[in-house]
Amino acid sequence: MRKTPDNLNIPCHRVISKSGILAPDYAFGGKEIQRALLESEGITFEQDGRVKLLKHLWDGKET
Repeated sequence: MRKTPDNLNIPCHRVISKSGILAPDYAFGGKEIQRALLESEGITFEQDGRVKLLKHLWDGKET
């Protein structure tokens, strides 16, 4: 995902670790930018900075 060109408009900021941790070397300016993008989409976080997976984990079904 790191090498994905920006002009493809792929929402790679949505890719996080299986434990909810943000990417340490996020391609678009660091995990602060990744978090801001996720928050702008309504994603919420635990106190320790991980995504609230029980609330936001995708189950593979279309919405």
